[in-house]
Amino acid sequence: MATVASTSSAPATKFSLKNIFSRVFTKKPSKNQLRVSELEAKVQKYKTALKAEQDRNDCFTIENQQLRDELKACKQQLNEKKIASEYQSENYLGLIEKLTKEKLVMVSELEHDKVQLISQLQTANQKLTELQNAHSEFEKIQNFNDSVKELEQERKVLNIIRKKNEELTKKHMKKEVEKNGEEFPWQSCEICMEKYSHKEETSPRILACGHTVCLSCTKRLSEENVIKCPFDRIGTQYNGKIGDELPKNYAVLKMC
Repeated sequence: MATVASTSSAPATKFSLKNIFSRVFTKKPSKNQLRVSELEAKVQKYKTALKAEQDRNDCFTIENQQLRDELKACKQQLNEKKIASEYQSENYLGLIEKLTKEKLVMVSELEHDKVQLISQLQTANQKLTELQNAHSEFEKIQNFNDSVKELEQERKVLNIIRKKNEELTKKHMKKEVEKNGEEFPWQSCEICMEKYSHKEETSPRILACGHTVCLSCTKRLSEENVIKCPFDRIGTQYNGKIGDELPKNYAVLKMC
């Protein structure tokens, strides 16, 4: 029963009085009106689309202006950076030039200092060499002084021996003279017969030939810096003083 009731109420809703009234009294539109309505709808659609396009164009214009402003700002920033970069480049170039000049001055000073150091080093090496040589000479002098001291000691010993020998020789010669009864011929100059002594004029002098005469006789025999021996006529040349040129016969002096 419930199902039947619902089925009968559905057609009643479809064919209500309102629907019947609207169908009876509403006029059917003509083709022109439909065409106009379609055109109006299209125009409205086009207007809506045009307005949307204009809005979009306005947005693009605003974005384009923003981009132009940003581009202008970027160009300005680039120009400022370019100017700053050029200024920095000039400063860098000036700084590089200044540093280059300072470097050249430092190199020149270093070269000068190097030359001075080399010269000082050479001077120091020379002084060191001189000190080493001086030390070596000092050692030589010390060795020489030691040798001189030894020689002095030996000379003293030899002088003592020589004096003893001379004393013994004199004693022996004195005994020989006493035994002979007179002096030996070689104790006197064979020319003037003066006895040899340590006096300058009577000192025995050796000629080039080997004979011995006193200095006084050599002066008398001298002619043009030549002394001719009276025994073998051999000449003895000299320059300067005879006493400085002719050597003494110390062997004869020791036994006189």
